[in-house]
Formats: sequence, C-alpha cells, structure tokens
Amino acid sequence: MALSIYVDGSGGENSGYGYFVKETGESFYEKKQGITN
Repeated sequence: MALSIYVDGSGGENSGYGYFVKETGESFYEKKQGITN
C-alpha cells in the first residue's frame, strides 16, 4: 500500500514544518523558530 505524504514547511518568524498522510488522515505540524527556506 502506497501512502501519499505531503510535507509542508515555512520560514520566517512563524516557521515550522509538518506532514499530512492522505490515506490515514494523520497530520502533524511542529513550529520551530529560525528556519529559513
């Protein structure tokens, strides 16, 4: 079974990264300061 995993990240003051698994509906997002690009 293949999973479709979407990874999202953003920079700036409100930076962070996260992922979303389409098949299970699982999502996770963690804010981390100081990430660029």
